[in-house]
Amino acid sequence: CSHVTPVLEELGIPAVMVVTDTFSKFARRMSSTQGFPYVVIAETPNPIRQLEPEALRPRAEAMIQTVIDGLTLPPANASAGS
Repeated sequence: CSHVTPVLEELGIPAVMVVTDTFSKFARRMSSTQGFPYVVIAETPNPIRQLEPEALRPRAEAMIQTVIDGLTLPPANASAGS
């Protein structure tokens, strides 16, 4: 969620925002206004609501490296890919 990720980062807990492409600009704006413009965002095409698990899996797999980097690399290195 765009409100929770910056709060977690502020507490020193690495977090990655997972959004559909429809919300990525909003997510970046929200994290920036909360003082965390570097928050890593893993993005997938919209829509996802009606997709079956078999269709969601490749989307999750496409985002996994961004999520891993966002949780394990320093913010400057991790955000370079997002």
